[in-house]
Amino acid sequence: MMLANRPAMYAAVEGSTDSEVLFYVAFAFGLEDDPVHAIERTIGLAEEAQRAHGIEPEIQASIGVSNGRSLWAIRYASQGTPRTLFALRRRRRRSTSSTRTTCACGKMREGDHLIVSEPLADLPGAWHEIPASTALTVAEDGTYDSRPFEPVAP
Repeated sequence: MMLANRPAMYAAVEGSTDSEVLFYVAFAFGLEDDPVHAIERTIGLAEEAQRAHGIEPEIQASIGVSNGRSLWAIRYASQGTPRTLFALRRRRRRSTSSTRTTCACGKMREGDHLIVSEPLADLPGAWHEIPASTALTVAEDGTYDSRPFEPVAP
């Protein structure tokens, strides 16, 4: 996998964890221009490498990347049910009183978004589970878009 990295990015890799290696390899597939497609190709490469070694792919991925303006979140598993991923969008407060929470949710401003592996607080109806094999985009204007996440070997 490391050899799929861009030569210019190779020196930036400080460790050998799977998440760090996948992140840097994704740059070779266009992470800066099309994050979802780049990650689909990166995961596809990892699955292809596992198969080439006689291993049935078993990737569990909850991935989040941002360019400082937009956010991309991916929930995927090669087999079975992937680990959970939830989204929360802070909307304008209702005029009725509501229960205050001590979690970070209470400090969110209108238009803020949280993507987390588990809900931070019991806020009925606030958290939305991102479906399995899904890529979620939170655009700069706050709109959500989701599409199937489908790894493909490059």
